[in-house]
Amino acid sequence: MQTIEYVFVAAGLAVAGGTLAKPYGENAGALELVLALLGLAAWWWAAWNYDDWLLDTANRGPEKWIPGVVGNLLMVEGMRRNCGLSITLPVIVFLVYGVVGHWLPGALEATESPPRRYVLYLYSDANAVPGIVMRVGATIVLAFILMGKVMEISGASRFFTDGALAAMGARRCWPAKVAIVSGGVLAHAVEGVGRKGWAGLATGGGLFAAAIGIGGATIWLGPENPAALIPALLALAAWVVYNIRMQTKQKARS
Repeated sequence: MQTIEYVFVAAGLAVAGGTLAKPYGENAGALELVLALLGLAAWWWAAWNYDDWLLDTANRGPEKWIPGVVGNLLMVEGMRRNCGLSITLPVIVFLVYGVVGHWLPGALEATESPPRRYVLYLYSDANAVPGIVMRVGATIVLAFILMGKVMEISGASRFFTDGALAAMGARRCWPAKVAIVSGGVLAHAVEGVGRKGWAGLATGGGLFAAAIGIGGATIWLGPENPAALIPALLALAAWVVYNIRMQTKQKARS
């Protein structure tokens, strides 16, 4: 399975899950179930046929654009119900602009695109909905969320935080020092793991360490304390530095 096909699968699961998680009534009923299945089928249909569609780009038949309309509409509706209008309205504005932009004057004028071509671009092009944002969300973000939750449930994040508390808990300004120590230890540990290749689970361990750092610091410092964000920042900084160093070494070898 290619990465983009995996993204299609993830998009279908997201639409279905979002539809059932935020029903129109108090509980999900037949309507939500039908919409969830339609969203799942629309995006999984793209995953199933993507390889064939790459070899048949000129054909824009109903077997392509009808699932595209269904999948895109249900994704926007799921966004509205789960994220609110403040996020959904700009998306709708840009989608409408892609349709009517060629009628606008001056610098606002856009290139005219036939409706079916536009729908298929949004639905199946690697630069549109299943593009870099979805790929990052379905791989890196999902990986560090899952691993962060595993570390939280298993108690590993509390282990690092307890160690930092034991070392810095009695000192002046201990909340900030605990956050710095725990974040530094996590960043160092993850960088070491990255050298062995395991950090490839999240395309670099900084995001993984950030999830652990946020969870551990928030438990002890409270979500309202800005110091709870320090472990995440340190972990991400370590990840960036590590990847820059590795890229420099690779260029030097080549």
